[in-house]
Amino acid sequence: MNDNADTPVTQRPSAEVAVWVSRSCRVGQSDDPINTVTRHLPTKDDPFHCSICWQYRDWPCQPTDAALHQIDNAGLRRADFVPAYLHSRLPRPSPQPPAPSGRPGENP
Repeated sequence: MNDNADTPVTQRPSAEVAVWVSRSCRVGQSDDPINTVTRHLPTKDDPFHCSICWQYRDWPCQPTDAALHQIDNAGLRRADFVPAYLHSRLPRPSPQPPAPSGRPGENP
């Protein structure tokens, strides 16, 4: 017999959700930077530090910052991939120029 039958059981939603997107859309073409941003998100308990970088670097850490620029360059909104409690910590968007190709005479 269950003595707790009158107590409703509230299940917590999963912290991760799998989403299928087409490779031909902007999100599908930007899966690496989106995954980087989501992997390096801080927790609500400690919103000032990256949750996986060595020695808990300040957030946004270097991998997150680089990924945010890639998201900007893809024409996506960075706030769509970061929880609302971190929106105030997001730096202003400023797309990075493309990386130098290494070929002589290009991108001095």
